[in-house]
Amino acid sequence: MGNNLQNTASLGDANIKVPEGFKIINSTKNSLKIGNNNTNYSITVSNESISSITDKYNKKHENDTVIDKDLKVGNITVKNLTLEKDGEIIHSNYFYKANNKTYHIFPKGKWDEKSFATIINSTSN
Repeated sequence: MGNNLQNTASLGDANIKVPEGFKIINSTKNSLKIGNNNTNYSITVSNESISSITDKYNKKHENDTVIDKDLKVGNITVKNLTLEKDGEIIHSNYFYKANNKTYHIFPKGKWDEKSFATIINSTSN
């Protein structure tokens, strides 16, 4: 791993701390993918509101079960939309506001509470 580990990554106009043990897999102006051997995060930024995103997601999956809940990570409210089909979780999406932008985190792999919180709490411009 060595040289490809970085402390921060740019996403839109913000900087996000890359959690310890994670590396940047791919980065563009409005998207970032970071990971380690167990967990990957795809993170995007947009100007769309969380309520608009939630409405679109619910309409797109109107024939499935969408679990919609708000979580607190530090002082930040995070919207969690989890898609279920036939009683099985298909995937979860997380949305939060920072710097007047909406950030979307799509995790894959093993859940890692510490790295998830690091990403959210470190988003700054």
